[in-house]
Amino acid sequence: MKAKADRKDICVLMTNFVAAEANVVKFLIQNRTWCGVPDQVITASKAGHEKSLQFRTAACSENAPRPRTPSLSDAIKTPALDSATNTSTSTKRGGTFDTLTGNPLAR
Repeated sequence: MKAKADRKDICVLMTNFVAAEANVVKFLIQNRTWCGVPDQVITASKAGHEKSLQFRTAACSENAPRPRTPSLSDAIKTPALDSATNTSTSTKRGGTFDTLTGNPLAR
């Protein structure tokens, strides 16, 4: 997660992982009695494999959600909301949000 890998790289890695995981699930099912594998383990491994398949499908899909591109506000680091601390409250010329009774954000 910290490496911020490309979608193509994640797709390749997940494809390899899903193939290996399918082999493990197949092994567990085939050798259930010989290895003494409980049914709960097989059910859990199948459920995990289904989740891995869904993640691989999302990672390899071209229509998957993309990260939000930065806006101009993000680029110039403006605050998200106006408040009394980031608006002008000068009494000489009038502030950004001054009305007849003063700045409503300062209240």
